[in-house]
Amino acid sequence: MFVRSKTIRANGRTYQYLHIVENRWEKGKVRQRIVGSLGRLDSLLENGDLEQVITQLVERCPTVKLLRAQAAGALELESDRVWGPVLLFGRLWEELGLKDLLRELSRRQKFGFDFERMAFALTLQRLLEPGSDLRGSKWIETVHDPGFAKLRLSHFYRALGFLWKK
Repeated sequence: MFVRSKTIRANGRTYQYLHIVENRWEKGKVRQRIVGSLGRLDSLLENGDLEQVITQLVERCPTVKLLRAQAAGALELESDRVWGPVLLFGRLWEELGLKDLLRELSRRQKFGFDFERMAFALTLQRLLEPGSDLRGSKWIETVHDPGFAKLRLSHFYRALGFLWKK
């Protein structure tokens, strides 16, 4: 939905009207329908009705409520984990077939953790924040991937040992 301003000329004068319009598909084409008319713009501005309508609409907007709460300091950050690289490299990981390959490689082993996710975490950590396994086990807590939640330092060691033998 959006607001449309329509200009009308009558009796030598020009008037602007505000309408709320919605777009919808009909028979493969976009059709517009006036949902409501707010009235003449000059009248709305003169008596303050336009601001009143806008204020009432804003009060009902969840995004505005959230922004106001944030500005007032009423929101508390629970987590600030990084998720962008996980999505980007995760997609590449799958497209290259590494996910399936590692699942197949580790199928007969009983690791007690998700080996493929551990291998992905190792790779991602080496790409983004190179360092030791200990550093990697701490780094993993800063990244958002549900598969990383149960991974521990010992899993880093076991996964690397297995990969080294292969």
